[in-house]
Amino acid sequence: VKSESLGVAVEHTTNSQTHLGWCPIVYRLTNDKGQETYCVWSTRDTGSYTVNTGKKYAVVYDMYGNVIETAGGGTVTVSAEQDIKYVVGYDELPQAPELTDPEGPERKTEFYAEHDGERLTDISRLKDGDELVIRYTDAGENDDCTIICAAYSGDMLAHVLAVNSDACQNGEKSVRVNVGDVSAFDEIKLFAWGKNQTPKTECISLAK
Repeated sequence: VKSESLGVAVEHTTNSQTHLGWCPIVYRLTNDKGQETYCVWSTRDTGSYTVNTGKKYAVVYDMYGNVIETAGGGTVTVSAEQDIKYVVGYDELPQAPELTDPEGPERKTEFYAEHDGERLTDISRLKDGDELVIRYTDAGENDDCTIICAAYSGDMLAHVLAVNSDACQNGEKSVRVNVGDVSAFDEIKLFAWGKNQTPKTECISLAK
């Protein structure tokens, strides 16, 4: 909401002509909450400028927002270079911002089968010896479950291929299945059951 030039006027001579310039260039910017930011840079010779923020601390940032220096007493001298520097005064030092959400990305329940890193909706391309990886992620992270991979012929259970009832690690678990001869059964069904064999997700069918 306010911009003030605080730079020092200096006479420069170019091609025998003397003109007035600013070295270093300094602006004090004030936002709508009254916080002041001092911008210091130079397009000519490297100089320096002392900023008195009037606060308990003065923090110097580079043009990318990284902290360069923190000075007690609210006063700091910064070099004026082509890369702009920002100085902000604080009565209490700000905490460094988190680079990532401390709670991590939002977790959702997922249950799927993959082969060579590709999620599958059927097993038509699988052949004898191919490996199927069943992956389960629980939105609750610590809510354990049992995952089952079984082969069915019609409505009849033909063979249980794999069971993993171990505790989830960080809300995730997986099981590997050697498919074998896919012509020996009609489809693969995947189940994720919680305690008391209650379904955690819908059954997934990987038809031929």
